[in-house]
Amino acid sequence: MEDSFEDLNERNRNYIADANNRNLMEKLTDFGTGATRCSDADEERFDLISPYFLQRLSKIMAQGAETHGEDNWRLGIPISVTLNHLERHLNQWKRDVLSGEIATEDHLAKVAFGIMAICHYQAVGPLKWGSFTDKDRLKDYLGFGSKEPQIESEAGSSSKSATS
Repeated sequence: MEDSFEDLNERNRNYIADANNRNLMEKLTDFGTGATRCSDADEERFDLISPYFLQRLSKIMAQGAETHGEDNWRLGIPISVTLNHLERHLNQWKRDVLSGEIATEDHLAKVAFGIMAICHYQAVGPLKWGSFTDKDRLKDYLGFGSKEPQIESEAGSSSKSATS
């Protein structure tokens, strides 16, 4: 007996589903409890970021939102200004530690904010290298010399430079 068109389509769908399942099964972690999970998130381990760090950073973000408005920083702050502020807070934290003084603000969380902001600007803008600051001076300051820093894409290639 010859298969009907519907039977052939069903068999084709099952074949594709089986192939997809085989590919997925190769990437699954079996926990020995009957539960499995895809291992595609192994390159990004958000579970390893300290919740205490995130809480301190979120308090700084709340203070900034109250003072400057929600997401003000995403509008673009010159990298040179961001670097100056984070280095100032790092120096203030060092000074407080060395002198034994009790800090009146969370300097390390403000340093973390500056680093986060620069990482954000590198990844999505609105800043490009040199758009708000002297490009050559900044590259020399950061130790890049004449080579543009490369930004990793989601696929892992570093084809996009920070100036593109």
